[in-house]
Amino acid sequence: MRIKSLVSVALLLFAILAQSAFAADWNVDKAHSYVYFDVKHILSTVRGSFTEFDVNISLDPDKPEQGKVMMTIKTASINTGITKRDNHLRSGDFFDANAYPEMTFVSTGIKRTDETMLLVTGDLTIKGKTHAVTIPMEITGVVDNPLKEGQSVAGFDSRFTIDRLAYGVGTGKFYELGVVGKEVEVFVTIEALSD
Repeated sequence: MRIKSLVSVALLLFAILAQSAFAADWNVDKAHSYVYFDVKHILSTVRGSFTEFDVNISLDPDKPEQGKVMMTIKTASINTGITKRDNHLRSGDFFDANAYPEMTFVSTGIKRTDETMLLVTGDLTIKGKTHAVTIPMEITGVVDNPLKEGQSVAGFDSRFTIDRLAYGVGTGKFYELGVVGKEVEVFVTIEALSD
């Protein structure tokens, strides 16, 4: 009977320790978070953004390896400031937003490289095509929220490049013509609040 009690206590302690090891959940402040991209057009650089997205960050900055990052972006929310171009990008020539309304990233592992830099490995899915990618993510800081007592604010920045043709975003016709580049530089900047 005593052995059973000891086992029960050990299991309870293990459950408590495991629960305490779970990462902190952060609520993304969408009013101060952005998804930007740059792509070459002949000789200039076209800059745009996606205005509708959701981010789920479960991450303790002191134990990032236990964390999780998930992101969903609405492809129809693309915005380059030119309506005609944005409608073309939403069409079947590029994102085909009606058939593929979302693109997603789901992390499968996080590794710390120094005090502020993380490497986040995960699956990036665009137009039904999924590739494993590793994305650098910088923790730009964790501070007390000056506008709300007892709340913390965390910052996360990520810059990386993807080959749009690997995901079927375009057939390659405009790339071969020298009109639209295939390399897309992405910049995600997130401000997140603790519960």
